[in-house]
Amino acid sequence: MEKLKWWLISLGIFIVMNIPAGVFLLVKHCLAPEGFWQKFVVYGLGVYFLGGVQIVFWIIGVVAIYFCLTNKKRW
Repeated sequence: MEKLKWWLISLGIFIVMNIPAGVFLLVKHCLAPEGFWQKFVVYGLGVYFLGGVQIVFWIIGVVAIYFCLTNKKRW
């Protein structure tokens, strides 16, 4: 049961790590860019604003999952 708890915590962290990608896909779907310049702006703003957040979330998430799965007595 203890192992299941840590895997569920890791799954939750993984979901939080990918929130910026989900936001980008949702915004892209809602805006539905058709021309080159519309797609250019949507992808550019997505990479500029959400790319940095995604990288930071991945770094924090990988470190958190590492500590969850290796040092269980700290939590």
